[in-house]
Amino acid sequence: MILPTSPTLPRSGPSGMSQAQYQQSQSAANRNPLPWNWTAAGNQAASYTPTVPDKWWSHTPEQWAALSEVKRRDFGHIGRIMETELGTILPEDKACDYCRDLHQECWVYTKEGARQIINHGDACARCRVTARRGGCSISKRKKTQKSPEFPGPRSNKPLLPRGPQPPPPPGGSGITV
Repeated sequence: MILPTSPTLPRSGPSGMSQAQYQQSQSAANRNPLPWNWTAAGNQAASYTPTVPDKWWSHTPEQWAALSEVKRRDFGHIGRIMETELGTILPEDKACDYCRDLHQECWVYTKEGARQIINHGDACARCRVTARRGGCSISKRKKTQKSPEFPGPRSNKPLLPRGPQPPPPPGGSGITV
């Protein structure tokens, strides 16, 4: 099927969307967030499978099944942030470096939403997709430091048995088996 084109709707690729239209379609700013089952205790550890189709964080059931457990957990956090009332968009001046550089929306857990999830982390949704050098710039996680080169043996002292030992017999090494 060939889609009609018009001067006001430039075609790009088989979808018939321009880059600007595609970017707008991926936005979650005009969303109706899904309600969350809030609890007084919070700290829920249950997994979450994103449900909104055709977004940058969406997966088909086959793609979801092929993800590792770690990536399913990452995309579960992304889905909660992007699809439910647990997430919020940061103003441009508060966005992480990665999102700001790409002129993308920067979404994170709200303060209240973060209390609902155990091990929620502070990274924005986009930075959770792929690890970046230095991590997400808004994350409060400690930056990893390079460990020093292997220091080698601690000491060159010979190993000696503990406590008083009888002297070795003449011509013996003092090592007993």
